[in-house]
Amino acid sequence: PTASLEEREDAATLRRREQALFDRKATEGGYVLVTFSGARWFSRTPVLLTTPERTILRYDVRSTASFEDATRADLTRETKQVLSFIGVASALSRSASGDATSGPLPRFAGLEHRLREVLDVLLPAAGCSYLGVDPTRLEPLFETREGRVVELDELPKSARHLTAFGVLTLRALAAAYPGKDAREAEGVVLLDDAETHMELHLQRALGSLLRKALPKVQWILTTSSPAVTLGCDTEEVLALRRATATGRVELFEGPLAVVH
Repeated sequence: PTASLEEREDAATLRRREQALFDRKATEGGYVLVTFSGARWFSRTPVLLTTPERTILRYDVRSTASFEDATRADLTRETKQVLSFIGVASALSRSASGDATSGPLPRFAGLEHRLREVLDVLLPAAGCSYLGVDPTRLEPLFETREGRVVELDELPKSARHLTAFGVLTLRALAAAYPGKDAREAEGVVLLDDAETHMELHLQRALGSLLRKALPKVQWILTTSSPAVTLGCDTEEVLALRRATATGRVELFEGPLAVVH
């Protein structure tokens, strides 16, 4: 609480004005572009309690991970916060009114339902399912195919990645379109090195899983894995290859993109 940032007064004023602009745009609705760095990873960070409204639906758009900065590609904190706070806010709504659709936080109650729908599409392929939030520790809980109840940190890397792809994208859609069904909202997601930490069967199923989970989102995946491309329709694949004779990088589409 006593910490302070060492910044010039003019820089602090600009930062506050920027955040005010972002907040206003968030209430008006906006365009969604979500990026997942190829250097993404998961630390073992516990849930950190902050203001739910800021964390879930009015998050600071300047803090998103970039492709160039690997230190900002840790997905654990944001993924856990969204799962935990949506669950807590939805429970408070039901507790206050006895009806999750008419309480003081109906938006969160509806978002929890959509969150579960998204994870119900993505996680079974990785051998697990989402249960909810631990009432004492507020850690997100999952169940494995063998019936074990585990936390996010204990899931296989592939399951953690699928969870983050769905949760963080849904959060961005809900923030940009506050009056709309988040699962039916439109956006673009850039997923670098899509095959990273994915088993072979998940690589092939990844494209269809993501489209089924959030059907109005345009998913743009980069990959060097043939398995990922085999899971896509031929007309959806673009390939970049360096020509042997000229050394130039050339673009191939359709059947030529998948034929070597």
